Parts: sequence; C-alpha cells; structure tokens
Amino acid sequence: MQRKVIQIAGVVWTLIYASFIVWIYATEPRSFKEVATNSQVAAGTYEVNQERFYNGLALFRRDQFRAARDEWAAADPAQKDSRAQFYVAYAWYREGWGRVYYDNAFFKQGLEAVNRAISLAPTAR
Repeated sequence: MQRKVIQIAGVVWTLIYASFIVWIYATEPRSFKEVATNSQVAAGTYEVNQERFYNGLALFRRDQFRAARDEWAAADPAQKDSRAQFYVAYAWYREGWGRVYYDNAFFKQGLEAVNRAISLAPTAR
C-alpha cells in the first residue's frame, strides 16, 4: 500500500511541476517580480498600488502626463485594472493633443490603452 501511495504522489508532483513549467513558458516573465505579479493575477489576489495610483493622478492634474503614466505603470504592472488603464489612455490623449498639432502616435497608444480598459471593465463601460 505504501509503495502505491509513493507512486501516486510522484505522479501528482510531476504533473504539478510540468504545469508550472508550461505556465512559465506561456506567460514569458522577464523577472521574478513579473512571476509574482502573474501568480497574483492567476490566484485572483492582484491589487493596484493605491498610493502610486494617487501619485499618478496628482501628476496628471498638474499636466505631467509622462510621469503620471510611469506612476500608473508602476501601480498596475499587470495592466489589469480598468480605472488605471483608463487614466493611462487619457494621459496619452492629453499629451497627443496640441494647440497647433496632433500627435497620431500618442493617439494610437491611447486607443490601445482605452481598449484594454474597456475589456477589463466589469460592465464594459
């Protein structure tokens, strides 16, 4: 009986290890911090860093759009929060809008961010 239990435990451990390796290859993390973030997302415990989010909001209100985007990127590294992604998109739009010219590259990045925000929003609003 003990031999059978050891064999079953070995098979279970092998399957768990194999699924971990497949998950690592599928998500392609570049650092251990990304591994931790991806595992939080997978477990459903991912949360945005509220302090950095509000720092980004303060920078945004002072028209410091690049610095605000950097703060929001640090607050939401997995890009899984719809509110943070909305503000990232809005910062791209505001920086791309000029009194004399429009920067279409900024608008394109803003469009990508707003599409992310829409897909993440619970009611798709």
